[in-house]
Amino acid sequence: MLCFVVISVGTVSADNVTNVTQNNSLNQTQSLNQLATETKNTTVRGYWIRGDTALGMNSSNWDELQKGGVTDVFVSCSRYSASSSYDKVLAAVIPYAHARGINVHAWITCFKDASGNWVDPQGLKSSKVSVKYKYWYKGWHKVAYKVKVKHYTKVKYKYRGKWRTKYKVTYSYVTKYKWKKGWTYKWLYQTKTVYNYDSSFNNGLVNYIATVAKTGVDGIHLDYVRYPGTAYKYSGATSTITSFVARVHNTVKAVNSNIILSAAVMPEGSSNSYYYGQDYSQMSRYLDFIVPMIYKGNYGYSHANGTSTTGASGTAWIASKTAWIVQHSNGIPVLAGLQTYRSDTNWSSLVPADELTRDIKAAMTSGASGYMLFRYGLSLLKVLP
Repeated sequence: MLCFVVISVGTVSADNVTNVTQNNSLNQTQSLNQLATETKNTTVRGYWIRGDTALGMNSSNWDELQKGGVTDVFVSCSRYSASSSYDKVLAAVIPYAHARGINVHAWITCFKDASGNWVDPQGLKSSKVSVKYKYWYKGWHKVAYKVKVKHYTKVKYKYRGKWRTKYKVTYSYVTKYKWKKGWTYKWLYQTKTVYNYDSSFNNGLVNYIATVAKTGVDGIHLDYVRYPGTAYKYSGATSTITSFVARVHNTVKAVNSNIILSAAVMPEGSSNSYYYGQDYSQMSRYLDFIVPMIYKGNYGYSHANGTSTTGASGTAWIASKTAWIVQHSNGIPVLAGLQTYRSDTNWSSLVPADELTRDIKAAMTSGASGYMLFRYGLSLLKVLP
């Protein structure tokens, strides 16, 4: 579970982001345009912080964040963990953060269950059922036929005072069998997968987000609000993700119109919708800012100095991805999510401070309104540039 931190420098304070977002209750389109305009002159600096890490932070840790200019933290609020539940995490974080003028956002994992498995955003579920069917085959088999059988029954009757006897004839049919070669069948059972739709997970998730929104947090940050690279297999996948984000937007704004809504998205540009169901331009209609996870180490730039096996620059890749996403996000602020370690397969190797600084500058000069570093506790930067 993670927290997100945003820092504002220059002439625009931390309150600018919140104040701009408050205008959403009056006119969403107008407020987002205003937010985008004001953020052009604002550098947003941030960290994702694990929820369990946040629970262990003391006043000196928060003092360091404040001295670094931090204005916002995104705290991961677990829906399933009792030890890192949203109420425990937020109760621990909000007093420290608000005392230092730092806004608190709840970072919420969407389409994953308690076991960490992906949940279909459309609510599509499968189950195994046993189905009976006829199995036809050619061979010898018994064929039933009826045989008419004649029966004689002795009947006594009295005639002119004397008992007499006569026989009564009756008939019945008896089933007999004979062997015959040809097509026949037998009943067998096979297991089939049956699909149906169940909205209970999504309904529970939205209700959970609404509950978290009532705790006094300043924002909601959505993660895993996507398909796991399989969106192209499902009809209407992109509209499903967009509709969910819109539903969350309406829910949290109904709780508190000042709450800032954001989402972490994949950074793959034009193919993002195809694989993940995330369309930047559609999602941005319901978000106050968007956070592409431009993790160069996960895309092959995990070698020395952040280069690929061919020597290509990961910093240049960050610049290219940032510029593309900025151009396709309807003008809302784009905060570049950057890795502080080499890759998800090499957590122990941290990106040197000078290299990370170059990555940050590349994102900023490419149109980002700020950046977020993943994650707190794994960064060699003591002071954010």
